[in-house]
Amino acid sequence: MNEYFVYPGQLMAAKESARIKTILGSCVSVVLWDPHTRIGGLCHYLLPEPTAGSVPSARYGSFAIPELLQRMLDLGAGREHIQAKIYGGGNVVNHLNRLDGSIGDRNIEEARAQLQQLKVPVVDANTGGTKGRTISLNTETFAVEHHFVDEQAENGTLSGTSMVRPRDRIKVLIVDDSATVRSLFSRILAQSAHIDVVGTATDAFDAREKIVALKPDVITLDIEMPKMNGVAFLEKLMQQHPMPVIMVSSLGADGEAAQKALDLGAVEFVQKPSQHDPALLGELGEILIQKIIAASTAQIKTAQPVSKPTPAPHHLPDSNLSSHALRLITIGGNVGCSEPLSALIRGLASDTPPVVVSASTISSFIGTFTQRLQPYCRVELQILRMEETPLSMGKVYFATADSHVQVHRTSAGGLVARLEKGGPFFGQKPSSEKLFQSAAEAATESVCGILLSSFSADGISGLLKIRESGGVTIVQDPEECSFNATPVSAIENGAADFILNAKDIPACIKELRNRKVLQTG
Repeated sequence: MNEYFVYPGQLMAAKESARIKTILGSCVSVVLWDPHTRIGGLCHYLLPEPTAGSVPSARYGSFAIPELLQRMLDLGAGREHIQAKIYGGGNVVNHLNRLDGSIGDRNIEEARAQLQQLKVPVVDANTGGTKGRTISLNTETFAVEHHFVDEQAENGTLSGTSMVRPRDRIKVLIVDDSATVRSLFSRILAQSAHIDVVGTATDAFDAREKIVALKPDVITLDIEMPKMNGVAFLEKLMQQHPMPVIMVSSLGADGEAAQKALDLGAVEFVQKPSQHDPALLGELGEILIQKIIAASTAQIKTAQPVSKPTPAPHHLPDSNLSSHALRLITIGGNVGCSEPLSALIRGLASDTPPVVVSASTISSFIGTFTQRLQPYCRVELQILRMEETPLSMGKVYFATADSHVQVHRTSAGGLVARLEKGGPFFGQKPSSEKLFQSAAEAATESVCGILLSSFSADGISGLLKIRESGGVTIVQDPEECSFNATPVSAIENGAADFILNAKDIPACIKELRNRKVLQTG
């Protein structure tokens, strides 16, 4: 029996014995079958019908369902015998971000309306809910295997990608020369049911002894310490006892030290607030807990790592997106995104549409990051300030650590970026979600959203919003990601038009920009 996988915005019908699979979030699959000829197929559509100016395609139920029926008739199915089943339409957007999740309901309504109009009887349906699901059609029997996300194997995913999950209890060692900070971090982390603070250390030498004795899963390590600074200790630690490390420093600390720490293998970076303001401490707590949970999933490289082959890009071909020109590119990510972000930006052409980046891991030392990267780029790198910034071709704009970035459309129709104050969103500041949501509203069909290595749900709903608005989305291949929890979830919730390695994304952007009619998966 042949096996096929149908990506979002595709459809397939088979005359021979086949198993046809797909993954659904708020998307819907209509499954059709003729019991006399055993011809069967399914479609996977994202939206009920095209938005204004968009080209009808298999992305839309109003096109996909009649087209699937015609494909089956062309293969020899009997019009009067065909039956239907409906799957998907989960309220995953609402489940992830408490937004209006009506897109799933609208997709379900479109399926029923189209099938009624086509006079195809519906013999079964499993729709709605708040979870992603996988379905597999056996064209021999019309049997459809159906599983929700949480029915998968413990370390498995709907997409078959291995995803490391956080430990049930994470043992943390706090290394800081300040008694105040050690006490503060201990109190903050005690609020989490997933974290145990097993000890504190005052300097690198104290930390070395306690790492051996306490065997922590994650350590927080201050950059500025007496006797031996945190970066020097990290370098020795990663050579002799590699483990997940979150670097900590005061606001305004040397960005070079933070960047070097990431280069040496630190998982993440956190800034200590300069004052004990309750609001700032609350933000720090949310961010620190999220980063420690993420760090606990890190696969730390040994001194001589075994390189794995680069996975091939997964293009999702054969459907039209929108005839609108590509006007804006947005990039989000957090833990593990520094290296792929650098590779992506280095590959951008000088005439790339404006790019806006929200990446919390590098936002605290964005000046150092951009200075290092600029000599290797054909685009101009610019750090956003509080004043409104008009967006221009050939420039990449970066959000800073103290604000979220949002894109807005001016009364004249141009696009501008604004930094806006606010607490962490999904434990991240700046938040990819804030950027993607605003871009979907400002640029609609003309925006491309890109999600890189990440942890937490930050950005998933925003990508779905971009797709719903008619834009195009790209997710970094989970097999390439240092931290793939968010990319895997984005794919399983139907948020990916393309699944690509970071180095392949610039070529995809160029292709999208150059097409009169954008093609997507």
